[in-house]
Amino acid sequence: MENGPRILHLIHTPRHSGAESLVRDLSLIGMEQGVPTAIASFAPCETPFEADRRHLQEAGVKLYFPDHPLTRSQRLMHYRKSISAFLPDTIFGHSVLPSFYGRFANSFRKPKSKFVSVLHSASNDDYGGKALHLSELLSRIFIDAVVAVSDQGKKNYIRRFGENVPVHVIRNGIDLKKFENLDRVNIRQKLGIPDTKKVVIQVGRIAPVKQQHLSYQALRGVLEDLNIELWYVGLTENKAYQSMLRREIEGDGLAAFTSFLGSRDDVHELLAAADVFVMPSLAEAHSVAMLEALVSGLPVVASDIAAFSFVKDCPGVHLIPPTDENSLRSLVTENLRTGLIEREKEGFSIKKTFSLYKKLF
Repeated sequence: MENGPRILHLIHTPRHSGAESLVRDLSLIGMEQGVPTAIASFAPCETPFEADRRHLQEAGVKLYFPDHPLTRSQRLMHYRKSISAFLPDTIFGHSVLPSFYGRFANSFRKPKSKFVSVLHSASNDDYGGKALHLSELLSRIFIDAVVAVSDQGKKNYIRRFGENVPVHVIRNGIDLKKFENLDRVNIRQKLGIPDTKKVVIQVGRIAPVKQQHLSYQALRGVLEDLNIELWYVGLTENKAYQSMLRREIEGDGLAAFTSFLGSRDDVHELLAAADVFVMPSLAEAHSVAMLEALVSGLPVVASDIAAFSFVKDCPGVHLIPPTDENSLRSLVTENLRTGLIEREKEGFSIKKTFSLYKKLF
């Protein structure tokens, strides 16, 4: 039974990344609450996301994913056809390119749907480049509102474009149900992790801004001695960076103590199996991976950057300068046997995030 306006989310690629994971969860909670929801992309679904695709379809979410990568003109036409097929009342364009193509595709419709542009860049300055800045100046007439996932993102947008279009801050949320009743012992047995093994986990796309190299360089001297395995979870955004890191690991003879697990749909279980979460990023927006780590109860060692200011007072969270190898190493080793930490979780719920999005409908 329909209980609200029809919502269409526009994304780049169906994959396990922050914006796309948020859209997945917003769509599922929307369908639970009787809000007809669809997702359209202009790149095909990545293989690790196929299970999520099936889950979305089973929940009744309409999916408009192409079978092959689209050219620029094809992107516009694909979005236009998706809008005509679903007839949304409100469209959310997540990130710069989906928003850009989506607002022009929507402009052909009479009457047009409401259009909301959602800012997701880790830089918190989505339109910092000259070309992007110009594109936004020329196409802002086609949007009704802007959503930023951080206060800094809102400030930067207003600084560049003013407040003629309303700008709202709606922080990301996650599905708390995934983190209920997880059996750490069974999960570790399923993954083949001995009782004596300690696991340090970093979640995020493999890219220099996430500083996977810093995690390795900080811990390589203790991996073997303390029987630690370092897990990198996330899609590979920068292949050259990953190759460089792999060569360094293999050159040190520590390949048996590090694992690149790639894009995963079981991050909640991997977190349940781990002992410490690290996130030495140089920049973040409002990290979904950080929210998942907090809800999992793991000790957290992360960069002291503006994006993580909201976790400063959370128990078991340690913020350090973004290039401080020594502090990263000492805090990880100190927290290997800390165990799970009780934290307030409801503030990170996707239900709270959805309720704020719903007000924009």
